[in-house]
Amino acid sequence: MKPLFAPWRLLAEQSLLWHLPRDIPGVAAIEKDLARLEAGWHGEQELDFYLRSFPDERVRIFYDLRLSIEEQKFQIDTLLLTPNFLAILEAKNYSGTLSFLPDGQLVRIISGRREGFPNPLTQLSRQKYLLKKWLVNHQISVPAIESQVVIANPAAIIDNLSGMPSVNDFVTHAEQIPARIQCWFKKYPDKINEAALNVLEKQLLAEQIEDVPDVLEKFKIKTANLQRGVCCDHCRNYSMQRIYGQWACPFCGIRSQTAHEPMLLDYFLLFGRNMTNRQCRELLMVENRYLIPRLMKKMNIPIAGSGAGAGLYYKRPAHEIYEAYYCQRRKNNITTKSR
Repeated sequence: MKPLFAPWRLLAEQSLLWHLPRDIPGVAAIEKDLARLEAGWHGEQELDFYLRSFPDERVRIFYDLRLSIEEQKFQIDTLLLTPNFLAILEAKNYSGTLSFLPDGQLVRIISGRREGFPNPLTQLSRQKYLLKKWLVNHQISVPAIESQVVIANPAAIIDNLSGMPSVNDFVTHAEQIPARIQCWFKKYPDKINEAALNVLEKQLLAEQIEDVPDVLEKFKIKTANLQRGVCCDHCRNYSMQRIYGQWACPFCGIRSQTAHEPMLLDYFLLFGRNMTNRQCRELLMVENRYLIPRLMKKMNIPIAGSGAGAGLYYKRPAHEIYEAYYCQRRKNNITTKSR
């Protein structure tokens, strides 16, 4: 199984916004894209709620699965692995009325406005094709593969006035997914060998791509525009100073022992999976090279390399560390905006 965590691309864009002054060109574009990612993330959480409300020990769940086949990368929101079938679930957190037109276009009508969206059924077909190709490439017998576009917003209306069978068969609300799963179990009574199922699970986890997207390149942001130092959660100034084992803000007087932690985690999201002592000092704007190992040790940041000095470097922590950090930052951001 692969747990549900906030996507790397969402975490990276959130960190980028946190380090940019408000007057930098391009901030509005980042905010717009981040809002889209957060809407999609909420949709995945909604789907997860219904999957966990009706637990079935036969179902192994893989969230945000990223694989590649012949240099083609593809991402699956949710993959269900069972002894009877595989199922690809593509969550969409749309609102309003969703009209699936015979020409393949998806049109959303909300507040009197009509907007066109890429057809998720086309996306679903591509995912299914590439997953089959991936299985064949790994010499794994291709089991039955079901697929479904899942509309996470229960208030959204699925409009299929033309009566297209593909919409009836492959588009549903999140609350209907447990019932669909039970139908699939009845549809495919034959079971995959348990040993083969375990091999498939291990292969999926082994080939999962965990790369963080380069958001600086995506939005054409120069590193010189990023704010460095230790940020005060209270007043958002990047001017906290290290005084007697704490960080002190010269503007609002707040003191903290952990204000550096989000700054260090942000580095791995913005600059790469590894960080040296020198890079850390440049980020925090401190000169004491002996301070960095102490801070890293308290955060349990993995260390690699050789020797006892310049040959050592620090590695990006596990995804679950970032999940807790994301939730806390969201809370702090909301609190800051309410002041």
